[in-house]
Amino acid sequence: MVDPYDTVRESPVDFSFAVAYASQPAVRRLVILQLVGAIFVRWGDPSDRGTESVVGLIWWAIDLGVLLAGIALVVTGIVGLLLKLVTDANRLAA
Repeated sequence: MVDPYDTVRESPVDFSFAVAYASQPAVRRLVILQLVGAIFVRWGDPSDRGTESVVGLIWWAIDLGVLLAGIALVVTGIVGLLLKLVTDANRLAA
C-alpha cells in the first residue's frame, strides 16, 4: 500500500490550485446556495410565533415552509459540493 505522506508530498495540488478551485463558478454557486439556505433556516424558525389565531397559524405554516426550504438548500449545497469534489478528484487522478 502506498504511504499517504508520499502521496501528499507528490501531489500536484498546492494552495493556488485550491484557491482557483474554490473560485470556480460552480463552487461559488453551491456555496451561495448553502448560505441562502442557512439564512432561510434562521428566518423560518416557527417556534417564536403564536398559533392562537388563524393568522398566527398561517404565519406558522409559512415559517415552517421557509424552514424546510432552507434545510433542503443547505443539504443540496453540501451534497453538490461533495459530488463535485469527488468527480473533480477522479478527473485529476486520471
